[in-house]
Amino acid sequence: MKSAFIFPRFSLVISLVALGLAADAVRAEVPPQAPAFARVYLSLRGCTSCSSCRSNIRQTVKAEAPKSTVLLDDEKVEVRYDAACEIPLDKVVETLARSRLHNLELVDVLFEGTGSVKSDGEGRGVFVVKETNQSFSLAFDLRQFPELSPDKPLRIVAVVEGWRETGQPLTLKLKEII
Repeated sequence: MKSAFIFPRFSLVISLVALGLAADAVRAEVPPQAPAFARVYLSLRGCTSCSSCRSNIRQTVKAEAPKSTVLLDDEKVEVRYDAACEIPLDKVVETLARSRLHNLELVDVLFEGTGSVKSDGEGRGVFVVKETNQSFSLAFDLRQFPELSPDKPLRIVAVVEGWRETGQPLTLKLKEII
């Protein structure tokens, strides 16, 4: 009588091990995803849990950034650009910051992209996006960072500043070089 219970348990263990090995094999075959051309992260406070607000947020962002993919979780919107294109950073930020969506507040904005840092001729830095040559002002004096070469491409994460005040140009404050 005991043997009748051992075989089903033994079969169950073998099946679970086989499933685990199969899952590992599938995971191993999935190639790592290349980084996006650029990303904009918009940190939000307020109603992002109801389907109506989530839909409105997606539509608002997508209207300003039609070449992007919009991903939304409880605290942030990720605007992902998989292919090279102009990044309407000012339009996306302004539209969401000034929106009248139910109890929604834009808290912070991050930009991630690949490009190079060049001088504007007066010592201030300009980040030039790779492939599109779109430029964003940097919120620091380039002379403080002599190691940043205009010929060396780099991937940055930067805090977007200037969006809280109407009429102010957006600038990038370097947070991290990836």
